Amino acid sequence: MGARIAAHVANAGLPVLLLDIVPAGGDRNAIAAKSLEGLKAAKPSAFADSASAALVRVGNFEDDLAMLKEYDWIIEAVAENLDIKRSLLAKAAKHLHPAAILTTNTSGLPVASIAELLPPVCANAGSAPTSSIPRAICASSSSSPRPKPIPARLPQ
Repeated sequence: MGARIAAHVANAGLPVLLLDIVPAGGDRNAIAAKSLEGLKAAKPSAFADSASAALVRVGNFEDDLAMLKEYDWIIEAVAENLDIKRSLLAKAAKHLHPAAILTTNTSGLPVASIAELLPPVCANAGSAPTSSIPRAICASSSSSPRPKPIPARLPQ
């Protein structure tokens, strides 16, 4: 799911950082790199123009979370496991710039449960990032396609 989302964003002409877990041994970015290669080889192509693939940079969750500060919109699309999502989002939130929007891609987990450990949300979900919008988690699913702000707090 995350790789396909990355392709859609790259198709819009925006740079993308595609992160995944670190595999045992070898190249630490191998899983994300394999996902990118799969997107390039997909039939039909995941990229509207093959040049869009160059907009996707790969990395991993252990070494590259600090790169999140370079991005305005972070989309989490890990396994539908509440503990995994909450753990990753809490780590990611520490690396965002103040105007970044942090989103979760979920269809079966209660977004409020995912968001419990995260910073307060933006007041105007879906508006363009500005320095006045705090870090946020907004969510959408097939049953509710418009982003909805979810209250969230980090432990003190």
